[in-house]
Amino acid sequence: MPPPVLNTPPPFNGDERVVHLEGEAYFEVAKNHSKPFIVKLKNQQITVLGTSFNIQAFNDDRFSVTTLLSGSILLESFWTLKDGKVSSMKLKPNQQARSDNRTGSIFLSETDASISNAWVGGKYRFKDETLVSIVKRLENYYGVNIRLAHDSLRNIRYTGTFSLDQGIQEVLDIINSEKQYTFMKDGKDILISARSK
Repeated sequence: MPPPVLNTPPPFNGDERVVHLEGEAYFEVAKNHSKPFIVKLKNQQITVLGTSFNIQAFNDDRFSVTTLLSGSILLESFWTLKDGKVSSMKLKPNQQARSDNRTGSIFLSETDASISNAWVGGKYRFKDETLVSIVKRLENYYGVNIRLAHDSLRNIRYTGTFSLDQGIQEVLDIINSEKQYTFMKDGKDILISARSK
């Protein structure tokens, strides 16, 4: 998996602790009421006093996903709208916010937050997740390009776990445990098709 891109001023100067993130990162932030911790994404900002949370924020993804494990955070989504509105939302533990990078909308849901940061311990866990979402994560982890041959494959849902030290072929075999797909590989490009019946 490529490391996240974190830009931080050395060492945090001024009244705030600010980092800029592109990628996925897990944070455990010490409380400091006089110096809030702020994570800036492409179109969002997360303000923290003391908490642990996971962020997926790849610049080419439509959604940024923030999952709160403990504490509380304020998520603000900035978008250049004619009326200048900003969406904001406070998260509680075991809540996940999906921020739409195109519209600025934030969608909040309940979740098992431990799934979101399993990658820190070398595992990738997914629970009732769409194939298109899983494929996006695999592309980011393995540096490959995966295309689904049919739109009907996008919303098939999976629950499972794999180790991040497994190769991409092993992971595809796990997803294909019922032998319903075929894979065509050409270098770093992978095409997933439904198997003919």
